[in-house]
Amino acid sequence: MWLLLLILAARADAPAPAPPPDIPLDAVVLLQQGAATCAGSFVDGEGTVVTAYHCVAEGGRPRVWTHDGRSAIGRVGRVDPALDLALVEVPDFAGEPSLPLRTDPPALGETIRPIGHPFGARLPFGFVEGTLRWSVSQGVVSAVGPRAIQTTAPVNPGNSGGPLVDLQGRLVGVVSRRYSGQGLGFAARARGVQALLDGGGHVFGPVGGTVGLNVFLSNYEAGLGSLAVGARLELAFRDRVVLALSGAFPLGARWSVTRFGEEVRWSQLEARAGLRQRLFHGQWTTTLDAYGGVAAVQGLAPDTTRQFRNQAWLAPMAGGSVQVASAGLDLAALWVDGSVQWRLCITLRWPGVFWMF
Repeated sequence: MWLLLLILAARADAPAPAPPPDIPLDAVVLLQQGAATCAGSFVDGEGTVVTAYHCVAEGGRPRVWTHDGRSAIGRVGRVDPALDLALVEVPDFAGEPSLPLRTDPPALGETIRPIGHPFGARLPFGFVEGTLRWSVSQGVVSAVGPRAIQTTAPVNPGNSGGPLVDLQGRLVGVVSRRYSGQGLGFAARARGVQALLDGGGHVFGPVGGTVGLNVFLSNYEAGLGSLAVGARLELAFRDRVVLALSGAFPLGARWSVTRFGEEVRWSQLEARAGLRQRLFHGQWTTTLDAYGGVAAVQGLAPDTTRQFRNQAWLAPMAGGSVQVASAGLDLAALWVDGSVQWRLCITLRWPGVFWMF
């Protein structure tokens, strides 16, 4: 009896477990740059946001949203593409709560929490209204490398650039990517953030951008041409100057010649350079391109011996395109065989951007 009373008294005198710290949502932002919707976090009292470099690599000035719904336009400052880190300066948000940096490596098995906006480009409405934005998940540190932290915490598109925080609310990493499979998320270590704040990396300048691959369906001179499918490799410098090279393969060209007894043509290869203007951010981002270049036009015609005769022209071209989200239209005029002819493409931005520099 006395032993039981002593145990109860000892428990009564023991300090209550400390409550977990508040999750620092007010220090986390939503960042929209072109088609990207990412996360970021304030890391000083001057409105400096750290995010992933791939979130801002397209160029331009990102729009930054705070947890309470305010927004401002930022300017990309210092970047480190090798670590996938970038600083965005938003002076309008000077004085906002910020995350302290933890530059020493976390322990294996330590609990950490990513904060971000999974599937951020998708506006949450209907059943999922009020979710997905400023979303918190939890996992453990699986491994620590010289540049990256591996974690089991779930991360998805939209978590990129968001903070990885420990249970004391300190930033230990910046979410960068995930690999297919369970528990394979990666974040850049916080010491890389500290290096940028100390003047490391380099200033986000005019050189750099993205490389992407699009697929398309084209039609050349509706009544004369053949449908063709193709792919376009696109090099965009700061989302302003765009170089592209494309190739296409006709669908049923020989069948069309045989059935109708008339020549068909298609634009087989195209090389072009142009300028881009982007409108809006996020899910409905829109790009307008104007370009000029040269096209290799291929023709297939019947001859008197019931065989096929191949013809080819090297044609100057000029055109424009509009793309909303991942789909678009591309119209070009080509000077072929002494006359203007038209080529129309329906484009799909797939698989899209696959490399940043």
